[in-house]
Amino acid sequence: LPGARITVVTSTRNDMLAAQDPHVDVHYPLHPRHAPHFSWLKAIARLRGEYDVVFALVFTHMSKAAVLARAIAPGAEYVVPRHGERALVYGQVFHRQLELSHWRQHWMQALLQMGQQTLVPSIPVEQQPQPYVPISVHAWERVFEQLYRWGLGTCAPRQFPVSAEGDISQRWQELPGRPYVVINLSAYTANRSWMPHHALLVCRELLERLPEVELLVIASPKHRRWAESLVDWLRHPRCRLFRGSLPEIIALLAGASWILTPDTAIVHIAAALGKPVVGLYSELIKVMEWYPFGVPFVLAVSPALEGISFMPPGAIVEAVEHLLHRVIPSGFVVPAVQSPRQRGPSAASTESG
Repeated sequence: LPGARITVVTSTRNDMLAAQDPHVDVHYPLHPRHAPHFSWLKAIARLRGEYDVVFALVFTHMSKAAVLARAIAPGAEYVVPRHGERALVYGQVFHRQLELSHWRQHWMQALLQMGQQTLVPSIPVEQQPQPYVPISVHAWERVFEQLYRWGLGTCAPRQFPVSAEGDISQRWQELPGRPYVVINLSAYTANRSWMPHHALLVCRELLERLPEVELLVIASPKHRRWAESLVDWLRHPRCRLFRGSLPEIIALLAGASWILTPDTAIVHIAAALGKPVVGLYSELIKVMEWYPFGVPFVLAVSPALEGISFMPPGAIVEAVEHLLHRVIPSGFVVPAVQSPRQRGPSAASTESG
């Protein structure tokens, strides 16, 4: 649908990703709290209008999605994943509840099926499109300069990056130097965040076993002190703290050799850039539905299923070695699940939403 206009309701935590996406026409962030908030009223005032279809790409707090859909797009068709136990309740608001086999495939594929089952494309399209993350040229230039000062080199992403909204088209430029690995400590919830005293043991062992790479430690602003403490404790010439905005972190990930991170957005940003991932997960269900899609990976799961800092540090180091010595050389990735094509109602006139 080349003429379609896309509006995305985001949260303050991920609005920057929508802002950089050249395919998004309008975006508006809500406060991340799930209870009613003043930002809802501002979003309704800003976005209310005529839309053809609303996709509720959420998994919990459906009452919030229903209120916003009705208030922002009163004349649209509302589409949502089917919930086995609450289908009758959801049917009071949502027009279509799509049956998605999310238990046997990645949620990214399941959500893609919502579009495939609802819209008929007006031009030929890929049935299994590659995920992407736009990269800001200005952010990449700043990161490039910092890497150059440190003597670090880049490893090209899987494909030429998509340029961020408003940026000129770009081509990847290799930077010669020592390869680097990105170590992320932060996640949204406490059980998925990586405590610095635990990460210290892993990083110390990695620095000893992998003399050819440098570690760049990142964390969200909330956990920045953790990252500073980790680097201070290590006091190693091949371990540095990287401070940067989200666009700069995306650019940093694009040039990394591989990524070590808890189960959080960094997993999926890295995967969209084609980067191998070692992921630290606290829940088994997240492994099945939210693994790094389309790239080589090794995942470690907490034996306590409570927090990733309960993992034996040696198990994480072994996961890294398994990724480097077996998974990456084999080129293995989990194949996409092929789903039957289903035709939805024609959407050739979808121009406003």
